[in-house]
Parts: sequence; C-alpha cells; structure tokens
Amino acid sequence: MFTQNPITQNYSLSIEGEVIEMIKVAGGHYQIGREKNHPIIYLSDFWIGKFPVTQAFYKNIMGHNPSLYQGANRPVEQVNWNDCQAFISQLNELEEVKKHQILFRLPTEAEWEYAASDRGTANLEYAGSNELNAVGWYDENSPNQSKEVGLKKPNDLGIYDLNGNVWEWCEDDFDSNAFLKTPEKIANPLCINGQIISLDNSFILNKERMSSSSNKVNRGGSWRDGVRCCRLVNRDTYVAGLRLDIIGFRLASIFLA
Repeated sequence: MFTQNPITQNYSLSIEGEVIEMIKVAGGHYQIGREKNHPIIYLSDFWIGKFPVTQAFYKNIMGHNPSLYQGANRPVEQVNWNDCQAFISQLNELEEVKKHQILFRLPTEAEWEYAASDRGTANLEYAGSNELNAVGWYDENSPNQSKEVGLKKPNDLGIYDLNGNVWEWCEDDFDSNAFLKTPEKIANPLCINGQIISLDNSFILNKERMSSSSNKVNRGGSWRDGVRCCRLVNRDTYVAGLRLDIIGFRLASIFLA
C-alpha cells in the first residue's frame, strides 16, 4: 500500500507488512562541506528514508538478517556496499514499487549532507542539534551496540539517526579531494573514480555501471565512535566489500514519472 501526504509529499510504502517511510527533500542550492573554498552545488528534489533500513525490512526483502546485534527495529548492519545494491535491486523489482514508478537507490554524499543539514539551512554540529546525545547513539551513551531506530530527536525535516548508531553507505566513490574537484553549480554531483559527474537516472538504471573505485563514502558515524567522528561534516570511507557491525544504510528515492 502506498500513501502520500499531499502537503509535505512524504510517502510510505507497505511491503508484505513492513512499512518504509520516505521524507521529501526539496531541491536547492547548497555549499557542500561548509568550507568557503567549496563550491555551491544544485540538488533536485529527492526522498530519503526517515530511518536507516531496519533489520525487519531487510529480512523481508532478502530473506535473512546478517546483523550481529539482532532486533527487528534496529538498523541492519554487517552489510557491505554490494549487499546494499543487491537489496535495492530486489526492492526495485517489486510490483508495488514499479506500480508507483519509484526508483530506490543509495543517497549520494551530497544528498546525505544536504538532508542532514535541513537542506543546508541548519549550521549545526549534528543533524538536528549541537549536542550529539540529543540526536544520536555514540560511544558515551550506547551499551557497545546499536539501538532501535527513532529513539532520539530527528532533524527539522523529520529524519532520524543521521549521526551515530550506524555508519551509512553512500552511492559515491571516496575521494579526499572530491569537494574541491566539484565544479561550481553542478547539478546532482556524484564522485566516480575521482571524477565528478552529474547523476541521472540512466546511471542508476544501468546494471553494469561505469568502472568505479572499491572505496566508498560512509557518513554519520556509529555507536562505537566519539563525538568528532559523528559530526555532520565528517567523511569516512570503507572498502565496498567490507561488512562491519557499525555499518548500515539508508535509502533514497525518486519518482520516474
């Protein structure tokens, strides 16, 4: 079942009893990375998961739960970047998804940061607060494991768990100089093998993809990390094939129609 709020345009999709909620993020201009020498970019409208993908939803689609710290409403972890792509491919093949012309994918790094910072309007240390304890699970307040999603305060867009709990895979390859390489006013930037391209649907729909690096972007920090690692602007990277109990993911989507 698909329902959409006519005012916010947020939507929810029920698949075999599990509901995923997606928050609309209206497009706009944004200075990525918040540094004066970083470019102003443009992002189109997109939707992002209200929560990280939970273990219950992952199991519903994939038939198993790889997480070390089990709990239906905890974020799925011990998934690598390739696992995320396999999950998304299966999700996009479901009739309920196709019927509404939804295309799911991972968020780009630019989209993740833009959504986390309330469309670039909030100059906060973390998504929704300057105090990490208010919005996230990290090394000082978590009992050495992940926690259920949605227990902390969301940011102003209504998105939860963006900082702490689990790191989140992004679509991009990691490049330490990606922001400096990004052309001014580029639309929907995505880093692939050290090159900054403009993301379009044909890239996501192309099963083969262009050649890409094995090092992918992770954002947000985790329950194991300190306050510095969980900062909204902090960037990290892991090899695409690595599975850890501190890494999960969040969905992004667009409508093809």
